Amino acid sequence: MNNRFNERIYNEFKHSFSLCDIDGVAYKFYKFRDGWRYRLIIYEVKNKNEELTKTQLTTLRTVAFNINWKKFDSKSGAFIFRSIDDDFNEVSITDILKDKEYTLSFEQFYDWFNAEEVYY
Repeated sequence: MNNRFNERIYNEFKHSFSLCDIDGVAYKFYKFRDGWRYRLIIYEVKNKNEELTKTQLTTLRTVAFNINWKKFDSKSGAFIFRSIDDDFNEVSITDILKDKEYTLSFEQFYDWFNAEEVYY
């Protein structure tokens, strides 16, 4: 946890819960042909050789399986991004919903995170 508030909660309060942070949530509302679409990407990022905690995985799975994904586009979901090299030039992606792994170059994330209108 890199959040001082979370550290204080974890260290100063008696608790019977797990505490973790999730690295990012990207939301986008964009034009698609004749209508509008939504994109929601929830992700945890890990450096090369860094492990995902059990709590982080449980949190990602809980969120992933309790959202009605039919409302969102095909790039939406909950993901784990793992760097294959030290600079994130290549990233291994675990798609929590589809239980699938694949690799993208950093440049291929542009389509995921760009702020322009997207026409498919």
